[in-house]
Parts: sequence; structure tokens; C-alpha cells
Amino acid sequence: MATPGMVSAQRYTLRDTEMSRMVGTQPTHRYLLVYEMDDDPDVVMGKVREAVEAGAIQMHESLDLGSVLMSFWSPHGPKLHGPTLDA
Repeated sequence: MATPGMVSAQRYTLRDTEMSRMVGTQPTHRYLLVYEMDDDPDVVMGKVREAVEAGAIQMHESLDLGSVLMSFWSPHGPKLHGPTLDA
């Protein structure tokens, strides 16, 4: 990752499932991108904004800034893996 503070990124595509059909609602977006940051989000996003303004980062043409939703979250409890989910 080229931006200091960005640790990882993972893209997701909405899945059509029986459970989502039972609930009867669909999200307004079909794609999700999750970034993991190791610094204050305002600091990291400030660095991203500076890099975009300087031309060091190019925003992809597929990014629809008119409909994008962005939020920042903090962990609530430990990250669980595999067998520890039963703990």
C-alpha cells in the first residue's frame, strides 16, 4: 500500500443468498472495500487527499463520488480466528 497508515485492503462483491431474500431488503451498493489503517483515519485520509491533489494517486474512473458511502469503524473486542470462535 502506497499510503502511510494503510495496512491492508480487501474488496467484496455482494452475494445473493437465500437469507438476504428472506429478509426482503437489498443494500443500495453491490461492492464494498475495507481498508485497515494503523493510524488515525483523519490523518490517513488527509495523506490520501494530499496525494490525490499532488497527482501521486489517481482516483479510478469507476469511483462514483456522487454515490459513495464512507464510514470509519473501530474494533469492538478481539479479532477471532477459527477454533477460538467457540471460546
